[in-house]
Amino acid sequence: MGIKDLNKFIKTFSPKGIKQVPISHYTGKTLAVDTSIFMYKFKYSNKLIDSFFQQYYHFKKEGVELIYVFDGKPPEEKEYVLNTRKNAREKQVNKIEEIKKKIDQTDDNNFDEKKKLKKQLAEMERRYINITQEDIDNVKSLFDKIGAKYIHQESEADPICCDMFKKNIVQGCISNDMDFLPTGAGILIRNYNLGNMVDEYNLNVILEETGMDLNKFIDFCILCGCDYTCKIPRLGFITAFKSLQQFNNIETIIEELCVKQEKFKLPQHFNYKVARKLLKDGGKIIETYEIHNNTFTKEETTDIVKFILDKTKYSEIQIINRLKIIFNNIK
Repeated sequence: MGIKDLNKFIKTFSPKGIKQVPISHYTGKTLAVDTSIFMYKFKYSNKLIDSFFQQYYHFKKEGVELIYVFDGKPPEEKEYVLNTRKNAREKQVNKIEEIKKKIDQTDDNNFDEKKKLKKQLAEMERRYINITQEDIDNVKSLFDKIGAKYIHQESEADPICCDMFKKNIVQGCISNDMDFLPTGAGILIRNYNLGNMVDEYNLNVILEETGMDLNKFIDFCILCGCDYTCKIPRLGFITAFKSLQQFNNIETIIEELCVKQEKFKLPQHFNYKVARKLLKDGGKIIETYEIHNNTFTKEETTDIVKFILDKTKYSEIQIINRLKIIFNNIK
């Protein structure tokens, strides 16, 4: 997920493109949230609803509005990547089943071995995160009860988030996915861990410091390796950057380095034109977004408290205190 080595490239060639800022830096602004990133992150910690409630409260306390964007159907061009991930998940499930069998077959008297296997199983199951429809419905129910705005369209979240940034509906995008930068998120906010500080990536600064325009930057990201096509083997991010400085675009790099000089072998399925189009305009962008809770009518507080009490480890007083902050800052 993302652009291979892009973070390393930015830290090397555009250190001013990244800065640490407090959440309060965005007071008065609206930010888009790549919800799926946090679905996995929060479920991994076994605090799915707890963490979304805390995240929303955290930003509202600082006067920041959030619009959560759920993933819809991915483009067909991403099928290869998705199949690779699916195969990896299946292998993980098979390993879990193998360990379960070993536990069953291990004699109860072999206490140390059985304990070791159970510890191994617990760790593997914790790492195997599967987001269910029930998880999604519970998160949406939370959002409906606390007035958090969200979008769930027939598209992946990143092109919608980036399109909203281009239209100034939002002034930044929260995600750990580096795809957001070539897709046009001028401000990418990464590494939110329920703390007060985040890393802000500024696309304009990155382009200025590296001497690239957006078109060249998109080509660079494709050469590094993205979700929409394979990459040219052995062509690393430094070589890709230097080659673009010399040849300006992928077409000329292919002609000069793959055909004439034969320095690199061009893969059969290097669909850079498709990748370029998807990164530029996100494929099929829906012109209007249905933003749920754009107008919000609060339920009875007791019903909201009961829902959160049932699904989190917060005490009633903790929930009520957070709700006061949230509802005092509803836009």
